[in-house]
Amino acid sequence: MAQKYVLPLLLLVLIVGSGCASDPTISMFVRQEGEELFPRKKRVEMTIGDSAVIGWKAENIEEIQISNLFSTRRVEKKSEDSTFVSPRPALPGPKKLTYQYIAIATAGEKSVKDTVQVLVSVPAPPQITFSVSPEKIVSTKSDKATISWTVKGALPGKITISGIGQVDSVGKTEVKPQESMQYVITAEGKGGTSKKASTLIVEVPELSNILFAYDRANIDASAQAQFQKNQDSLKTLLDDPDINIVIEGHCDVRGDNSYNYELGAKRANNAWLQLVERFNLSDEYRRFKVVSFGKAKANYKPRVPEPYPTNDSQYQPDRNVTFVPLKKGRRVDNDARYSSAGGSGYKTAPRNPRYMSHKD
Repeated sequence: MAQKYVLPLLLLVLIVGSGCASDPTISMFVRQEGEELFPRKKRVEMTIGDSAVIGWKAENIEEIQISNLFSTRRVEKKSEDSTFVSPRPALPGPKKLTYQYIAIATAGEKSVKDTVQVLVSVPAPPQITFSVSPEKIVSTKSDKATISWTVKGALPGKITISGIGQVDSVGKTEVKPQESMQYVITAEGKGGTSKKASTLIVEVPELSNILFAYDRANIDASAQAQFQKNQDSLKTLLDDPDINIVIEGHCDVRGDNSYNYELGAKRANNAWLQLVERFNLSDEYRRFKVVSFGKAKANYKPRVPEPYPTNDSQYQPDRNVTFVPLKKGRRVDNDARYSSAGGSGYKTAPRNPRYMSHKD
């Protein structure tokens, strides 16, 4: 009787055992790069820029796919592998995002799945403290400004300041540009890029030209008003003991050379007289030079000069006195060495000038 049921029972066991062996299986794990292999984890946390290792083992399968890694692959019963991942959320931070890696393994009509998660933290962009002090300097003085900065959260070697270059996370430096500058500090971090700007105003004292009427050397009302406008710049310049000023007399192109050299000299002299009387500068006479360039530097030079007053608006800018500030023999405006070549009567201004009339 017992032998009658042994064979069917054995066949049933073989059939059931064979069916169990063919069922697909899948197992996943995740760990941060550099971590120990065990214990196996289903979830890790890391900072943007770091890497994690995702591994899987699947058996008795025909196909496998893992979201965010690869699409469907055909396999021969078994797939066992691992790969590095480094998810990069969009910047800037701060934020946290979870990335899911879902594996689906199939064999015929049967399928299994497993999931691991990577939580990525994105820090805030670098924090910057940035200043320029003082915020204003004068180009002709020895003043300098100090740029100071402190940066937190930047990557090594990823901090730069325009006009200066790469800098450390904390520092200061002195600057003395010849013109106003906006300095921009840029810091790159894992959480994004931060920028801050600070402007240094450089005051460049300018003495505007004094214009003259045709064939005249007197200081008329409009010229006197221009002297008054030059007052602040003149004071700033003379506050620097290394500054000297050349007073150049100029004429338009009409008339011969000798006549215009004489007229230019009178214009320069009378401009100096105006400075002495208006600003009490007689004791500063050694810091001033006078010279006449006549028509040598006239800009408007028609092939045939027109008689006055034809087209006089073109000639008038050339009838002027130009003030040229020098510092140690070099022009303040462009640092070029000053030359009086082409001029006449270059000399120290007289301490007690007298008015020089010309067809008054």
